[in-house]
Amino acid sequence: RPFTYQTPENKSSHGYHLKRNKKVSEAGQRRMERAIYRAQLEHGDKQLDRLFGLLTRLYIKNSIIVLHSNHASGLGDNDIYEHGTSYQSSIHVPLLIRHPKLTQPIHIHTPTSLFDLVPSISKMIGVDEPRWAMLETYQETISRGQGLKQQPIIGKNSWDEYIRIENWKYIVLRGSKRMLFNLAYDPHEEKNLI
Repeated sequence: RPFTYQTPENKSSHGYHLKRNKKVSEAGQRRMERAIYRAQLEHGDKQLDRLFGLLTRLYIKNSIIVLHSNHASGLGDNDIYEHGTSYQSSIHVPLLIRHPKLTQPIHIHTPTSLFDLVPSISKMIGVDEPRWAMLETYQETISRGQGLKQQPIIGKNSWDEYIRIENWKYIVLRGSKRMLFNLAYDPHEEKNLI
């Protein structure tokens, strides 16, 4: 839906944002958000199919293919309709890697970090990897079959911040509201244990 905002130069500009539509019920809003999201995914899938067809014909034998996304829109989960929150619906994103030397799928269910993507790919292609990684390079995660369990994951954005250790996640929302969730029993973060 269109909205108007002010640029830093105080000029009026226009954009699009999935914000709450007060004329529609909450259930209707969620259905609408998910329909928009599904349509975007279907379009993306068609484009990726064309791209992967080209890659398969030309480069598949010696290429590493990485597919990931940035943070997502809340789509109404936890009453959030915008980007950039600390809830799992915004920070849990897909990461798919196809490596020509791996023939069987490997699924990692513990957290990894997109910050570790550059050092991981650098290491895969034999280039000196940057001397930084948030958690660890993916090769170490893959060889162990899971991510680090005790390593805390910390996040911050314009509105809130969080820390996650294993399945426990503590969020301070907009500087004042404090929430604690156990993701093993409450993966959608609906029951604030505080």
